[in-house]
Amino acid sequence: MIVPRRLGLSRAEEDAIHAAEPAFTTPRMMEDEFPALGATYRKAPPQEPMVVVSGGGRLVTGQNPASGTAVGEALVAALDRRGASRSPAPGNGRTVKVLALDRIVPGRTRADAMPHVRAEAARAWELMKAGVIRENYLRADGSGAVCMLECSGVEEARSIMEAFPLSTAGVIGFDFIELRNFDVLEILFDESNEGSSSTSH
Repeated sequence: MIVPRRLGLSRAEEDAIHAAEPAFTTPRMMEDEFPALGATYRKAPPQEPMVVVSGGGRLVTGQNPASGTAVGEALVAALDRRGASRSPAPGNGRTVKVLALDRIVPGRTRADAMPHVRAEAARAWELMKAGVIRENYLRADGSGAVCMLECSGVEEARSIMEAFPLSTAGVIGFDFIELRNFDVLEILFDESNEGSSSTSH
């Protein structure tokens, strides 16, 4: 059974609203109600952005008003992926391979990442099942992760990876490298280069 994941105002954020506006009441807290209904509730520290994408990219939820921009970006990325699955990639109509190398944002630590690790892993698995992330590795030196994506190019890869929970929470960023076929081997078969080698047999 797939357990749905939801976000919404945390208990701490609701309490802060009640303290500022005593007349405002909430009969039920989302942090309590969602688990009671069978959903897995995720949260970031109060007023920090957090987004969860689930249901194969069909469900996007945000925790609080600070998550608004990240929710919009996640929605755009989800729509782009759905459109890409129905039509050829722009340009030459082919997908390309893009390496995404994560890096921790200066001033953030491993402790900042821990609240988002489970949602991060779930999102990676969804994209692997969808064939968007083709390979996923940890660097041997422990400095981060490397993903190989198949998409239309760096811009689509950026929209996909920057919608990840750790990215929307401002914990990690990414560097992207678009790859192409190793066509330099053609020089071995280029007749114009015959006789130019200094190697004798």
